[in-house]
Amino acid sequence: MKPPNKMNETTIRKFLSACRMGKADVVRSMIADPNFDVNVRLPGGQWALREAVENVKIDIVEMLLAHPRIDVNQIDLAWDSALHRAVMIYGGKGKQILEMLLAHPDINVNITRPRHFAMVDGITPLEYAREHAHVPNRAHAIEHLLARS
Repeated sequence: MKPPNKMNETTIRKFLSACRMGKADVVRSMIADPNFDVNVRLPGGQWALREAVENVKIDIVEMLLAHPRIDVNQIDLAWDSALHRAVMIYGGKGKQILEMLLAHPDINVNITRPRHFAMVDGITPLEYAREHAHVPNRAHAIEHLLARS
């Protein structure tokens, strides 16, 4: 396997935009290149899986999770993982994305948010769901996170 290539910011932005907007054909063609770095980030911390999860693009999340080099445990500048973000999504699609992430063999359900501003030190997605009444699918999230803990 060749090492991931160096991408310019324009290519990175195109990729992340395609993930955010649900442009499956664009994402599919970009990640088909064996040298493409599916975990590439912008300086602001955005990465493909986060963009797809946060914007509830199920087909893109599925495509990215199937990629052999996906890092499902990256964190953003707010110290959230894709799993933390999935806990915050409303509706049936949020439940589906949570279940997709939890089914990934490399997911770390105990990933924590380090101390950052007023955030709680070491909060996991499960603790976030338990401690925040505003979590949309709270009971579902707690049940599924407990099953994987």
